[in-house]
Amino acid sequence: MNQPDAYDRASGLFEAGALQQAFDVCRHAIGVDDRDGRFCLLAARISTKGGQPRRAVGLAVLAARRRPQDAFAHAYLAKCHAAVHQPREARVAAEHAAALRPADAATWDLLGFVFTRTGQLSLSRDAFEAAVKIAPNRAEYWLNLGAVLAVSGDIEGAARAYEACVACDPGFVPAYLSLVNLRRATPERNFVAQLERLLGQRDEGTDESAQIGYALARSLEELGEYERALAAYKLAKRGMKAKAKFALDSEREAFAAAALAAKPSVGGGGGHPTEAPIFVVGMPRTGTTLVERIVSSHPDVASAGELSIFPELVRRAFGSSAERTYSAAVFEVAAKSNLSALGREYESYARARLGGAAPRFVDKLPFNFLYAGLIYRALPNARILCLRRDPMDTIIGNYRQFLGGGVYDYSYDLEDTARYYVLFHELVAQWSKALPSDRFAEVVYEDLVNQPERETRRLIAFCGLSWNDACLSPHENASPIATLSSAQVREPINKKSIGRWRGYGLGLEPARKILIEAGLVS
Repeated sequence: MNQPDAYDRASGLFEAGALQQAFDVCRHAIGVDDRDGRFCLLAARISTKGGQPRRAVGLAVLAARRRPQDAFAHAYLAKCHAAVHQPREARVAAEHAAALRPADAATWDLLGFVFTRTGQLSLSRDAFEAAVKIAPNRAEYWLNLGAVLAVSGDIEGAARAYEACVACDPGFVPAYLSLVNLRRATPERNFVAQLERLLGQRDEGTDESAQIGYALARSLEELGEYERALAAYKLAKRGMKAKAKFALDSEREAFAAAALAAKPSVGGGGGHPTEAPIFVVGMPRTGTTLVERIVSSHPDVASAGELSIFPELVRRAFGSSAERTYSAAVFEVAAKSNLSALGREYESYARARLGGAAPRFVDKLPFNFLYAGLIYRALPNARILCLRRDPMDTIIGNYRQFLGGGVYDYSYDLEDTARYYVLFHELVAQWSKALPSDRFAEVVYEDLVNQPERETRRLIAFCGLSWNDACLSPHENASPIATLSSAQVREPINKKSIGRWRGYGLGLEPARKILIEAGLVS
């Protein structure tokens, strides 16, 4: 079989999902003659799809060397570097690809993704704009442009990009979800009719029907139709819960193991001594983004966004590739280990991701509350700010969001969310006792919005920072916000979301009873 025929065969097998067979064809061809790097590039793509990102990096490096003028080869190399948490290398490869001025929209779209991952939002915006200019009828490119504009604070520009999605494809569901997260529904301007029509055209239990249901529920909620909104949320989440792997017993075991892993008497190692990281943690929708904006308004502090690297480093060091993001087994191994190297690797990655010289930085991954003990052992001089909020507002705040990524599977059921909150409450109480008060502090959301100056001064002092008046105006902070709160925290601090749960009335009683039994509400 000659090389062109072999390439067509390998491509066909790849498209058909026969990954090992496709890779075997590529491997043989590379061994015979692959001077133009086509087989290396295809083998890299096969490796990525097959869940072997490090093998993909090596093959993508070869492909880029053999295809020096191929912008896609260099863009794909950048993607591979980003996938294995190598932001410096990803940045270099992506910038090289952009300098080649690719003629196709797909390469620009890929570059936009990589630049977003490496924190280069200006270049990301430029790349997505190039993609929509070349292919203005592709809704997904407009969606990506809208996302980076929202993160950058251009809310109106983001809304226009999402509207362009709908104009390209009125059935493009993610655009509606993005729009309703960005802009409140009003009686004069809403998508209720379109969403109800789209919902009737989709099979229940699909990802698309879930997204439509979320968007519909949010719109109804903002129009004051809470009973219909809750019904729409339940319908949207039904299929997601069926696919999820949430098990309360497993969560309880993991939380217990996490707490034990923090004990100084367990395991060795003094940790990496840097004071640079400031972790903002807590359940989602409890004010974590607001606190991140307050602290990162300080001139000595940069925003790193929601870095997933600490949980990933723990899983990689103490689990296996097949391990879920966290488990009791992972924490049990970590408890017996020296975490100094992990702390150094974490800071190295964060510095590379930021690319700047700010002496301190904020990592606002809410889920890191589970890792507070390990964070303290790996980074004993880091500060950890943990958000608390009214339990009922926390529960409805989580339930009414489209949270994904596996770690938030509890949010697909209202009562599971309440049970998870109980575990969270108990773990945070343990952290407050076990961790030093100058390293771990609780922040009550209601106190923060009711007494913003008093609480802000307390936060800044806890972080070991000198006072700066900019911290009182977090809505003026121009740094990017890659969270669901991107529109809200551009507003001055306010109390609008306090007591939101009361609008649902009796619909939240099953969850409320769980909290009453746990003694968390009266």
